[in-house]
Amino acid sequence: MVYDENDRPFIVGRNGCAESAERYAEFIESDLWRQIEAQSHDLA
Repeated sequence: MVYDENDRPFIVGRNGCAESAERYAEFIESDLWRQIEAQSHDLA
């Protein structure tokens, strides 16, 4: 069982681990882009 972004539990199927890893990777990528954009605004 894993939890979604709203802390709701759900049971993952066969590919649940891969799906969770993909979602987390997308979250990390989005956060990194936000940090880069914030830094570029600070330098301007």
